[in-house]
Amino acid sequence: MNSEDVKALIIEGVEAALRDKGISEEVTGDFHLFGSGSVIDSLDLVGIVVGLEETIRDKTGNEIEIVDETAIVSAVSPFRTVDSMTDYVMNKLAG
Repeated sequence: MNSEDVKALIIEGVEAALRDKGISEEVTGDFHLFGSGSVIDSLDLVGIVVGLEETIRDKTGNEIEIVDETAIVSAVSPFRTVDSMTDYVMNKLAG
């Protein structure tokens, strides 16, 4: 699984969360997932993360835990944008 695959999965999850809220917005790499400027809430983000973990497991056989102590204590959240989350997940996949 490459970074474009991971990014597409994150965008798919975000678009589903937005549809559930009745929001039509283009989701790109700089779309804000967390913090000020985000139109999704923390429960939406949890759903996106869980769905991503499950899809990665199903497609690759790799079990990864996206939300861990590193993500929580990081001075800069890896969940700020689609791109930052993509980079974080790729690092997790690399081991």
